[in-house]
Order: sequence, then C-alpha cells, then structure tokens
Amino acid sequence: MKSLEYATDLLAMTGASVLEEHPDRFVQRTPKEPDFWFGNRVIFREPPSDAIAAIARFEADFPEATHLCIGWDVPNLDPDPIRDLFEGTGATVDVGDVLALTGPFRRAQTPEGI
Repeated sequence: MKSLEYATDLLAMTGASVLEEHPDRFVQRTPKEPDFWFGNRVIFREPPSDAIAAIARFEADFPEATHLCIGWDVPNLDPDPIRDLFEGTGATVDVGDVLALTGPFRRAQTPEGI
C-alpha cells in the first residue's frame, strides 16, 4: 500500500480481515463483520475516472453488501475532482486525515507509583 492510512488499517485488521490483490484494486473482506464498512471495501490502485464503473466493481465484489465503501490508494489525492465525478450517484465522498511521526517517539517518564 502506498497510503499510510490503508497500510495502518490493514495492519490493525490482521487476523480479522482478508486482503485480495487484483491488478486494478485490493478487496478487503472482514468475514465475521459483513456490515463493517471499512473492513469490507474496495481500494483502487489508481485515481478514479468513472464513478459508475467504480460503484459497479464494488457491487460485483460485494453482491450481498448493504453499503458502499470504495477508496483509492493514492496519497494526497485531491478530493474535489472525485466529488465532481461522483455527483449525482448518491455516494458521499469523504476525506480522511492521517497523523504520522516525522521523528522518534519521545516517551514521557512514568510517574511515581505507577
């Protein structure tokens, strides 16, 4: 994964979810939690060019799903063109922020008595 957000999510979900790799996308499944949106999603490798095709791909990968959760493994992807692309589809485009350290973690001293 190129995106720190997706790499971290998948690491945290190790053992609970399964990741399928395809030439154009990743499919993440969380079999014991089929209604967990961010555990059952399609992550495309390239920026979107066709909203209807992306939605159809999700529906083909998750025919029983009652939700839609798709994303793109493209760090710093501008959300405005994606919002324009998905306008009128009924989908909402959200953006996630990820915090990352740029240096070593500074540990605080453990207080007395702990």
